Amino acid sequence: MVALSLIGCGTPKADESGPVDGATVKKLESVLHARAEAMGRGDLKAFTDTVDTTKPAFRRMQQRVFDLPNDFVSLQSSFKISGAERYRGYIRAFVEMTLEGNGYLGVFAGIQQESRLYFREMEGRWVLTEPIGNETGEEKNRVTGDSTMTYWSMDEDVAEVFAAAVTDARAWAAKQAPKPVAFKVQVVFVPTAELAGPGWDATVGTSGKGTADDIYGPWYGLDRTRTHVSAYTQFALRWVALDRMRDAVFPGLGVVGQRLSNDAWLDKGWGLFLTDLDFAAVLRQSCAGIPLPTLRQLAAGPPPLGAPGALAETYARWYAYSQSMVAYLYERFGPDAYWRLLDAYISNGSTPTNFTAVLKTSRDDFYASWLTWLRKKYC
Repeated sequence: MVALSLIGCGTPKADESGPVDGATVKKLESVLHARAEAMGRGDLKAFTDTVDTTKPAFRRMQQRVFDLPNDFVSLQSSFKISGAERYRGYIRAFVEMTLEGNGYLGVFAGIQQESRLYFREMEGRWVLTEPIGNETGEEKNRVTGDSTMTYWSMDEDVAEVFAAAVTDARAWAAKQAPKPVAFKVQVVFVPTAELAGPGWDATVGTSGKGTADDIYGPWYGLDRTRTHVSAYTQFALRWVALDRMRDAVFPGLGVVGQRLSNDAWLDKGWGLFLTDLDFAAVLRQSCAGIPLPTLRQLAAGPPPLGAPGALAETYARWYAYSQSMVAYLYERFGPDAYWRLLDAYISNGSTPTNFTAVLKTSRDDFYASWLTWLRKKYC
């Protein structure tokens, strides 16, 4: 697996063969704890001492992670290491990570996944790193029907798990379609910052490129058995597959997302609703007098991760209420209403008259009715 892969230039000095002893494993766990503690107190010098700074892409990615410690880094993880082994002069191992932070939608916080990390010894100390160049091996594909999983040979041992998860996500998304529709899903599991390229921002979990979707190392992982992907990774794959299915229903690469850019809740809330994420705890906050997002705020979408002044609860609340509005749309007007709305958006663009034409109600009245429904349901 490749969850938080890392980089390094030069030749690793770790032994190339033999088992990884318990004392070394403890040292690697200590590196991860020291890294998290340094991030928690904003100590860049101490943080830098735990990572390989000789590899430019990895260094850039790590700096971005340090700058946004509250968004998707597992500062409170156990960092328990298992399956440690030697790989081309590195030591790699599966690390028990606890998901937390704004990047996990307010639902996956506290959930664990197994992430594969790489380490090497430099000047007598161990640091977090990642393979570079030909150390990652060749790029490969596994194809099953209309599902393609792309990976690098460094992850050959977990390729079957990833391929099965992509196939399952595509089959699941097909069942959510309003009619039989042909579509392909191609997911690229990008294991390193170097392979991700200079345009990659570490706060972005997935990135669509033409007919393929990239999922980056820091965001994906396996479950505790390492025979399936983690709950968060399954969600990410289903989200990708849903987008591909929806674009097939309305042909034109990315046209639906473009049309819904001014009504972000209708775009993202749909995927959150169909994947059945449990936002009940967040939604019940409205019963305690906490102000709800306005229609304008829900339409605009959440602030970018790391946005100055954005409170942590902003993200979970936006996702929760967006999902809830789509749930209300389905319950009040029927599942077909969503697709009829999309058809109107494709034909007319983002205009308030779409709601009136399709639902016989304005967006403002829809929002007001949803508020009444929300309070009855959760308060």
